Amino acid sequence: MIRIAQRQNIEVVLVQSDPDMESVSVDMLTERDTLVCIGGNTPDESYLNALSVIRVADQQGVDSLHPGIGFLSENSQFAELVRSHGISFIGPPVSSMDTMGNKSNAINTSLRLGVPVVPGSHGILTSVERAAEVAEEIGYPVLIKAVHGGGGKGIQVVENAPSFPDLFHRVVMEARAAFGNGDVYLEKFVTSLRHIEVQLLRDTHGNTKVLGLRDCAQYSVINRKLSRNLIPRRYLTCSNAQFWPTPRPLLMRWVMLGLVLSSSSMIWPMMRCISWK
Repeated sequence: MIRIAQRQNIEVVLVQSDPDMESVSVDMLTERDTLVCIGGNTPDESYLNALSVIRVADQQGVDSLHPGIGFLSENSQFAELVRSHGISFIGPPVSSMDTMGNKSNAINTSLRLGVPVVPGSHGILTSVERAAEVAEEIGYPVLIKAVHGGGGKGIQVVENAPSFPDLFHRVVMEARAAFGNGDVYLEKFVTSLRHIEVQLLRDTHGNTKVLGLRDCAQYSVINRKLSRNLIPRRYLTCSNAQFWPTPRPLLMRWVMLGLVLSSSSMIWPMMRCISWK
């Protein structure tokens, strides 16, 4: 993002926490750009502190704010706060973020649109006792997932009932620390699947572009091979024709309703071991 902004002759104001003041992003800045230390050693004290981020934006007189990845990037309240200060928030409308940014809301929206979803609680679970009951109903193994999770945080496989309470509390605490929200829900853990991701771009004028498909399951295989110092023999892509027949009609239900704006991803797990009905 810094490189593209610089190519477009846009001045960059980079906000960094204390531990990140010597990061690669800092090294990329030029004399025209500005580096601001937001302080703090934890996310709560820095990147999750919305008022501090807004204060820097106001002081620097920025025109637009890109939230980056994770932290407040999918927080609709933060997006609304940014826009209330007359600053353009680079991302979807608040209504879209409320609908799709929260995974529990996204699941229920999908169900309402007739889009298949993985069996699970289909709602937030605040009580470990109730969550354990739902896990028994779904059947182990299950996934505990944060509603605002991402990037490998706020997700945990649970293989059996005895380990469930401790792991439930662990995910809640991790999600609260990483995303500022500890709400979680449950899904059936699917042991054999294809994780297909569709990259989308849509602007405020209704122009929509489907950038392509990615088989993330194969990328996971590559990562495991690289961890064993093995070099993959081929570049992994997936043919549009191979996967379009299933996801495209479902994708259009979201896009035509205006739920997908700005840069977004839609993910379809291709099941081998679960029946939807």
